[in-house]
Amino acid sequence: MPFKLSSGQESLFVLVQALNSPGDFVILDEPSSRIGTNSIMEYVNDKLTKLRRLGKTIIIATHNSNLGINTLPNNFIFRVKENNSYKTLYSYIYSDYFMDEKHKQNTKHPFNDVIMDILEGGKNPYKIRKDIYDSKILNK
Repeated sequence: MPFKLSSGQESLFVLVQALNSPGDFVILDEPSSRIGTNSIMEYVNDKLTKLRRLGKTIIIATHNSNLGINTLPNNFIFRVKENNSYKTLYSYIYSDYFMDEKHKQNTKHPFNDVIMDILEGGKNPYKIRKDIYDSKILNK
């Protein structure tokens, strides 16, 4: 029987090929949807960080917060569901605030609060995960 790659291996192969292609920009739409977290961390995050440091423009649409943060982005854009509608928040890496797209002048959201709410699920879920991880690490 011939060797066959899994769908995740095929996706990783195609993604790595795309990241090694010439050009000034990279657009990725859910690059981690069929690829395991370890493979993303091992093969993709480092490559994206290197491309960014080389001055390439990288646009990533993802639900994977680790991919979004670990690649050292210059800009963040989040779509947030609130009261049965969506709002767009944007920020720059050196800003202390996220701005609401519709209310640029008068709506500022503290950067750390937005990151905590969107990427970590809020302070309480973050604390629960931290307590679990701390107990597992300390009990080894």
